[in-house]
Parts: sequence; structure tokens; C-alpha cells
Amino acid sequence: MKLLLLLILIINFGVSAIGMPALYSFYEINSKGTLLNEKRITINGFLTARAIENETLIYICPSKGLCYSVTKDRIKISLSKDFSKNILNYDNCHVSINGYFKYDSNQDISRSIGALSDVMDISLAISRSDYQDFNDQCQPWNIIVNSMSKLEESERNMKKKEFERKMESRGY
Repeated sequence: MKLLLLLILIINFGVSAIGMPALYSFYEINSKGTLLNEKRITINGFLTARAIENETLIYICPSKGLCYSVTKDRIKISLSKDFSKNILNYDNCHVSINGYFKYDSNQDISRSIGALSDVMDISLAISRSDYQDFNDQCQPWNIIVNSMSKLEESERNMKKKEFERKMESRGY
């Protein structure tokens, strides 16, 4: 499992290094918002996505707590309806997302720093194999962990059966 995680991280890093927009922190976006306006950026954070009536409210924040707080430390994600349905799968996950940043100069604290539109890529931004231990609500990660557990169990069963065949062939 550790090898698979390392491989995923290497592949993601390789893809990120080729033609991906610069990665910015929430601190940098807060301090350089006007300079980043209309630029393609990448940001890592905690994603919340909720379908309410005919609208999907999607935010990326530095942490889960800030996504549910009255704070300007969040970025609204603007997507097409087709992509909005897919992004709901990433609700309650740490993600890396890139798109065009639109700075919001409104100083109302209940709003966001700005919005990210024309999203080209979203992926899990998880670097710990025990992520599920402290965030069991990230469904894509849960699927990966459960698949790996089944694979490991299958491998153990195959080794056990192979051992039993060898022992049987030796007359034990």
C-alpha cells in the first residue's frame, strides 16, 4: 500500500510539474489577491460541496472548520452543472484544484476571497496513508483504502493457499 501511495504521489508530482499553474496558499491569495486576479492558479485545501435546490455551493478552504465558519478565508468554486455533479464526490476531502481566480474586493467577511472558474483539474491532495483515521468522510479516499484492503486480503489468502499446497505436497 505504501508503494502504491508513493507511486500516486510521484505520478501526481510529475503531472503537476508539466504545465500546471503555480500553487498558492490561502495566505498568498489573501495578500496578493488583486495581482492574481484573472490568473490560472492551483490551490490545496478542504473542499465542501452541497447541492441546495438548483444550485451547488462549492468552497475550498484552508481547513474544514473554516469552510463552515463566517470567514473570508475560502474560495468559491464556479463550475458547469455537469462538472458540479462530479465534484460532489470530493465533498469533505482535501483536494488540489486549479482554475482561473477572480478576486472579490468586497470586504464583507461572510463572503469569500474570490472564485475559481474554468476548473481544469481536481484531485485528492492526501499525503498520509492513515488519512481515513481522522477524516472518514472523504468517499474517494475510502474507496481507495477499501480496495487496497481487499487486495491485501486477497494476496494473503493466495499466499496461505500456496503454503498449504506446498505443505500438502510434502506430506504434512
